[in-house]
Amino acid sequence: MRKKVLLIGGCGFIGSHFAEILLDNGYQVIIFDKSNVNKKNIELLKGKIDVIEGDFLNEGDIKKAIKNMDYIVHLVYTTLPGSSMANICYDIDTNVIASIRLLNLIKENKHQKIIFISSGGTVYGEPIILPITESHPTNPICSYGITKLIIEKYILLFNRVENLNYLILRISNLYGKRYNVTNKQGLINVCLHRIANGQDIEVWGDGSIIRDYIYIKDVSEAFIKLIDRDINNEIFNIGTGIGYSINQVIDIIKEVVNQNFVVRHIDARHIDVKKNILNIDKINKQIKWFPKVDLKEGIKLTWEWEKNEKER
Repeated sequence: MRKKVLLIGGCGFIGSHFAEILLDNGYQVIIFDKSNVNKKNIELLKGKIDVIEGDFLNEGDIKKAIKNMDYIVHLVYTTLPGSSMANICYDIDTNVIASIRLLNLIKENKHQKIIFISSGGTVYGEPIILPITESHPTNPICSYGITKLIIEKYILLFNRVENLNYLILRISNLYGKRYNVTNKQGLINVCLHRIANGQDIEVWGDGSIIRDYIYIKDVSEAFIKLIDRDINNEIFNIGTGIGYSINQVIDIIKEVVNQNFVVRHIDARHIDVKKNILNIDKINKQIKWFPKVDLKEGIKLTWEWEKNEKER
């Protein structure tokens, strides 16, 4: 019998890619998302997956959705690093409290496992050493990172007292096709979208901030390997182990798109750490996973998708 995977918030960028690779590997995929969500990302999966509409904040909706599932992938989040600081109480109410409610429901079904998509870019805070291992101190400097970390801690607590099985994935800076650029978060996709639409690029600060950028297909392949091998009760960094400054990324973008565009620098954000590069030795040793798509190739693939979207 095919194992059932519930993707909570599965109509989004990450969820749509996870749904694809799960289907390709023989899993039954069910997506739970709000009734008015844009389903464009999963339109090609119509007829292959089931979609349940409901409210993540409604205990009854969640209880029905998780029934008989084998894996529950927690993707939904109401904030971003920037927006989380605008209303911290909202960040806590809609993310932390709702996630604890989910854990309370999962604990009643001992065979179920939760896979939580955390944030390798924010939970660690300013690094003491690079690249950052999973055992690095966690001192986030924005509400988004703090609430992600709080949820992680409650998952560990539920594992300790309720034997809840889990995986926590701390993913670095994602990019690729179907990324949502409307929230202006995600350097590579936002830049390519603005270039395709003849707009200037805006950069926070002087462009010296360094990040670890990973293509979504590589993340999906790490995800499916972890599920296939039934790895339990672990925290993994998922990144490339390589850091690029914003200025270096823009230089690569210039080479790929081969057209002129204006770069405007705006005030730096106090919520951004100066450097973030993830150590991926742990996941490499456990499941022999390593990212295959380098930054230039990933930007090329994303640029082709962006141009095709523009022509649709």
